[in-house]
Amino acid sequence: MSDQLFASISQYPLAFAACAVSLLEIPPTLLSHYAPSSFPIEYADVYSTILALLLTVLYYISSAQTARQSFLCLAVSIWAIRLSTFLGSRVKAGFRDSRLDIFRGSIKRAARWGFAQALWVFLTLVPVWIGMSSSARMSSLSAVDIAAMGLCAIGLVIEVLADVQKTAFLKFNKAQPEAARKLACDVGLFKYSRFPNYFGEWLFWTSLCLLTWQGSEGLVKMLLPVSSWFVSKVFFLFSIPIAVTAIKRRATEGQFAEWCEISIFVPLPRRKKS
Repeated sequence: MSDQLFASISQYPLAFAACAVSLLEIPPTLLSHYAPSSFPIEYADVYSTILALLLTVLYYISSAQTARQSFLCLAVSIWAIRLSTFLGSRVKAGFRDSRLDIFRGSIKRAARWGFAQALWVFLTLVPVWIGMSSSARMSSLSAVDIAAMGLCAIGLVIEVLADVQKTAFLKFNKAQPEAARKLACDVGLFKYSRFPNYFGEWLFWTSLCLLTWQGSEGLVKMLLPVSSWFVSKVFFLFSIPIAVTAIKRRATEGQFAEWCEISIFVPLPRRKKS
């Protein structure tokens, strides 16, 4: 039975992933609607991250376990364990994400969020589905592969460091008198990017796409740039606009203009006032 399962994963990685993700995202969707006090919708992100980890490990077991595939598994595992722990601790502490309010209140809204989560897991993990498949070439690592691994590590470090810095800032800022509180995080990496955590995650997944590109073949590899594009669009069409709108609502015109001098995504030196 297990041999048949692993054979199906290796031969039909995209089809298996689509079916598995679609079915496994149903339980958190139902729980977030019918038992919101026990399973608030914020836990859906934690669930999806753990789902990504479990499917990655399953795909790795079914693969030839080459150096490229081993790195894919290790990188996604570290990312998923760290992120699920970070997100889970926030929810446990009572964190409520106002961005998700549009998905609360009805099963239809919860279903939209469940679909969004399934789409996120499927498209973001395209490098895993393709890289672990039987069609992946067993070639040795090239200079491009090594560079992709290095960029992947840099992206992960940026994401983790940004999360740590922002968490510390929010805790410190909350303890200050209201008049002394800052508009937004402006320490560490946030001096050079308004959203360095998003940039780090985009770099992480784009690097894995580059790594998988070297070891894949056929038309299916064209999904790899789609995956990288999708991750960036999630940030630029959903996460970033909502955060910017929230900050603009609290800020004066001068404060907002000063904050906008910082690069919105890629960490860069601050623009000088004209």
